[in-house]
Amino acid sequence: MWWWQDDKRLSVKTRKVISNADNQIYISVCSAWEIAIKFKKYPDFLLPQPIEKMFSDQQFLLLLIELAHVKALENLEHIHQDPFDRMLISQAIAEGLTIITSDKKIGQYASVRSLLV
Repeated sequence: MWWWQDDKRLSVKTRKVISNADNQIYISVCSAWEIAIKFKKYPDFLLPQPIEKMFSDQQFLLLLIELAHVKALENLEHIHQDPFDRMLISQAIAEGLTIITSDKKIGQYASVRSLLV
């Protein structure tokens, strides 16, 4: 969301990582799911553009939820209670990806690489 909103909380370093054409940046369908729920639940939650447009952005590769990602949940420590974040962490572990996040709890997982915004 911060990327599409040009939010100043997204650091210069993170912006460079995301905008670097040499990097493959994935966006999880899990995030679309969470955004859709929040959009319906909270009337003041505004989308910068329709979800379909956000998640079809040519800059990002869409990461679907696979059985291997669900399987990775079985061995995931219970540091984080949010089910969406737990799935994102499991996807990152299963795919060997780095999570770009503002959530310091995610950095507590020894088995996942993270980049704090």
